[in-house]
Amino acid sequence: FARNQAISRLEGLSNLYQIYAESFREWEADPTNPALREEMRIQFNDMNSALTTAIPLLAVQNYQVPLLSVYVQAANLHLSVLRDVSVFGQRWGFDAATINSRYNDLTRLIGNYTDHAVRWYNTGLERVWGPD
Repeated sequence: FARNQAISRLEGLSNLYQIYAESFREWEADPTNPALREEMRIQFNDMNSALTTAIPLLAVQNYQVPLLSVYVQAANLHLSVLRDVSVFGQRWGFDAATINSRYNDLTRLIGNYTDHAVRWYNTGLERVWGPD
């Protein structure tokens, strides 16, 4: 059940990311359009909020190993959109404080997500092969 729920959650995040990516393509085609800049701010905030909320649900206790591949996909998606706002946020109309805050999130979460992935990957290996 937990794995199926996690996969469904990732599918929902993927659907939301498709909307984000389409908005990004439209903005890239007309980067000075105020409506498209606002749409990018909205889409980024929606995507960031959804990922921030969903990722902990993909690290459910006692299911970390079976959910690891889903967790990593969501984490990569999150890091990708945080990178986008770090690079393009000013052009989307975000203020410097918000961009800096999201950049700090990016650098912190790279470590957090990496630590989680390595820890539970190694745990999974130990379950299969036994400790060194």
